[in-house]
Amino acid sequence: MTGRSSWPRRGLIAAVTAAVALSVSAYLWLQSTLPNYARELSAPGLTNVVRVERDHLGVPHIQAQNFIDASFAMGYVQAQDRLWQMETMRRAIYGRNAELLG
Repeated sequence: MTGRSSWPRRGLIAAVTAAVALSVSAYLWLQSTLPNYARELSAPGLTNVVRVERDHLGVPHIQAQNFIDASFAMGYVQAQDRLWQMETMRRAIYGRNAELLG
């Protein structure tokens, strides 16, 4: 009788193991899709050095010498933070959200 009762237990262990593996894989995949905030970039059109620092909440603080450079940095930061939204909207327009959502 003990052999029969071990099958549901093995099934439960297998299901929990699969759920944990799936959760860890999803977490690692989502972490890899985040933008890299700790790199230096150069962009044509900037006239001076622009610093973008993020606080512990991820809020960007932009320091620039002039309005045009600050505006460029602000647009870049917004695009960096909203890339997921732009990608989702693009997929919705072309009817391709099922590729991600199943």
